[in-house]
Amino acid sequence: MREQIGETERNLFIAMVSEHTVKKDTVSMDDQIYYDLKIYGDPLFDLLHELAEKFEADFSGLRLIEYAPGEGAELIRPIMLAFGRRPYKSLAVGDLWKAVINGRW
Repeated sequence: MREQIGETERNLFIAMVSEHTVKKDTVSMDDQIYYDLKIYGDPLFDLLHELAEKFEADFSGLRLIEYAPGEGAELIRPIMLAFGRRPYKSLAVGDLWKAVINGRW
């Protein structure tokens, strides 16, 4: 699949990410999966599963808990942000795209 990745696949990738966000405008490669697009928990797991199947990419090395909360764990975010801290590492749409291109996280 790596040799077949081009603009068409990139657009499909963006569309797949867009299906999992509540964000209404255009999704960009710089958008943060959790902080900007609010994708976390089961929707994030589902997105990665769909990307893995469609693009034959292995995301097993991605430790989701470092990048976004699981289901029901959203309560920590407002507390951490109130103290000026982000509780999770940065995970941009472009990071996932690079994993798709490389075939693995």
